[in-house]
Amino acid sequence: MGNPRTAAPPVTPESRAAERGLRRTRQRTAVLDMLGRCPDFVSAQELHALMAGSGSTVGLTTVYRTLRELGRAGLVDVVRDEAGERLYLQRPTDEHSHYLICRCCGRSQAVDADVVERWAERLGRTTGFAGLEHTLELSGVCGRCQAAEDTTPCRQAPTRDTSAMTAHTKRPRDAVAPAPGWTLRAAEPTDVETIAELRATVMRPDLERLGRFDEHRVRQRLRDAFSPRHTSVIVADGAFAGCVTLRPADDGQRLEHFYLDPALQGRGLGSAVLRTLLDRTDADGAPVRLNVLQGSAARRLYERHGFSVEDEDPIDVYMVRRPG
Repeated sequence: MGNPRTAAPPVTPESRAAERGLRRTRQRTAVLDMLGRCPDFVSAQELHALMAGSGSTVGLTTVYRTLRELGRAGLVDVVRDEAGERLYLQRPTDEHSHYLICRCCGRSQAVDADVVERWAERLGRTTGFAGLEHTLELSGVCGRCQAAEDTTPCRQAPTRDTSAMTAHTKRPRDAVAPAPGWTLRAAEPTDVETIAELRATVMRPDLERLGRFDEHRVRQRLRDAFSPRHTSVIVADGAFAGCVTLRPADDGQRLEHFYLDPALQGRGLGSAVLRTLLDRTDADGAPVRLNVLQGSAARRLYERHGFSVEDEDPIDVYMVRRPG
């Protein structure tokens, strides 16, 4: 009798990563493990929060970097929400998938898109192009959220009074006025809606230019990621003027949600706030990373303060600043 046939080892996300030349690390294993528990698409920040809640010490920057590596290796499916943020879902097989995503609750559903794949193959043959890649993003409102429309739609905020915020942001802009006196205070949970409104106002031009603006989603992404512990509110002349988030990461700091009232832009306030934050990170010897939308004027501000491009894609520019 011959030797019994040895069963093939099971295919796991870690083994698929190894096949693509990705070295197994504790951090990558932790990201893959938590991502495998997520039934729907999640952002890097949402995934990091889930990992931190389970006791993981993997930093946010490592989560961002690992997800980008997994995306390049074809181990995760990547889509963009209406606010332009990348969302990730572990790919169960090597087959490329397409998804229909609810704009309200974020629930995803794989769809049969063979016609798209056949069209891409035919296009490659007729044009002579090789290695064609494509992205198909479908979004809508799921049946569950449609049923809730008579109350408060899922993940959408109820109507709120924003008259004070509107009056503040629409005052005439004085292009030659000096920067107002300002200070930073710790954010509070009650600041979230004011900051969400400012985010929608500030990001709207760039998101509309990229065809990715959505009234509800642009605010909800802020609510989902809001961390009062790491966020500072900018107060100018005694009034709310903006906000900035500086999160600790395993290899430095991550600058996020730096928004300034449009009426105060161009007067040196943003530069003054940024210099103050960078003085702190320099004292700690910590590099700072961030990302901005392609074509955003904010990139010039960061470049003036020593940030350089570390990576980029058609939507985002990833920048880093080493301690000065």
